Amino acid sequence: MTSSFRYQWSGLGLLAAALTVLTLILADCRNGWPELAPFKHPPGLSPEAIPVTKLEALWSVTQYGRLIPATTRVSAFHTMYFQPPPPPKPPTTRKIDLIYQGFYQTSSGQKQAFVKVAEGVVVGAIGARVVGDWVVDEINLRRLILKNGAAQTNLFEFNTKKQVEVPMP
Repeated sequence: MTSSFRYQWSGLGLLAAALTVLTLILADCRNGWPELAPFKHPPGLSPEAIPVTKLEALWSVTQYGRLIPATTRVSAFHTMYFQPPPPPKPPTTRKIDLIYQGFYQTSSGQKQAFVKVAEGVVVGAIGARVVGDWVVDEINLRRLILKNGAAQTNLFEFNTKKQVEVPMP
């Protein structure tokens, strides 16, 4: 026998049992419903003792304030899983565009380089500070060499944009 037939037979059996119980109840109630004694109040309690006037206080707004949990308490449903990640650390360096735009030589033989720094132009001789801690090390017709305090060198070709990392101020 398959399980669907088994379920059908057990359903029909439950229906037959329920109909039998209902028939017995109706046969017993043929003579009328049983008489029930009226409800008697206990001797110490009168109907006026029920505090009907205090029901309004139960539904007042001040009672709802007590039901709201305090915000300083941790909820049982609180989780750290959905917390956003911490903000990234601020950068310690920034990149600046530099363009070597040539040089000129004074009558005394000193060379002055033209370097476009972001939106401005810096004119300086050998040893002059261009941006951050980068200083002019060598000036030639087609190139400029800058050095910083960490002894790093940077070669700039004529009219070519190059980026330099500079510590944040």
